[in-house]
Amino acid sequence: WDQRTSTGVDAFIANSGFIGARISKAYRRDSTVIYPPVDTLGFTAQGTRGDFYLCASRMVPYKRMPMIVEAFAAMPDKRLIMIGDGPDLAKAQAIASQVSNVTLLGFQPSNVLLEHMRSARAFVFAAEEDFGISPVEAQACGTPVIAFAKGGVMETVRGLDHPQPTGVFYGQQTVASLIAAIGEFEAAQSRISPEACRANAERFSVARFEQEIKAFVEDRLALSSRVHLARLSLSQWVAQASPGLGSELPNRVVPLKIV
Repeated sequence: WDQRTSTGVDAFIANSGFIGARISKAYRRDSTVIYPPVDTLGFTAQGTRGDFYLCASRMVPYKRMPMIVEAFAAMPDKRLIMIGDGPDLAKAQAIASQVSNVTLLGFQPSNVLLEHMRSARAFVFAAEEDFGISPVEAQACGTPVIAFAKGGVMETVRGLDHPQPTGVFYGQQTVASLIAAIGEFEAAQSRISPEACRANAERFSVARFEQEIKAFVEDRLALSSRVHLARLSLSQWVAQASPGLGSELPNRVVPLKIV
């Protein structure tokens, strides 16, 4: 049903190239990538850096929060602060209760999250997301990101192979892979500047989103109007050549459908 009805969609918008590839595979249709808006005006770089790593997310299984806690439990010289609540909180607490370098704050208001994002040494991310807002928010605060190398984060974080890197990737959602990535980050931390992180995050601003979505809709409406005029012209020509047939041709504007 989903594939069959997709033929009625005029245009697809994907929130990342990662999702654009899924649209192409599932529907054999092209899509336009328009990244979601991120509040880069609210998330800004201020204050001094602390000596802790931050993870902030809903505590649901695919976020792999207990795995992050387990990794830091194996690195007692590195401190982790975790913000978030959800069904996996109990699992994370069970691991954290056995060590002294992991602090679970549970749910926190936005001002507390912002304060920690601004002062963290790096933001740790373990999920495979379609886009992933929080790694961009962290970069807007000038904070590097250590992320699992799959999903939208591959488009929002610049790895060490980039001239102006903003983070480090790890290839597997495992404790060993994350530990190795943290070691790689600490060895290369001097190459990652708050300014580069901030500049990268600004690619996903609200103003940019508004501009791109407006341009997309206007372009599609203009295209729809041109198609409508072409149909009218064809209908009129056929009506003159074969009276009665022209009225059978479609000459109405079909509402624009965007997915």
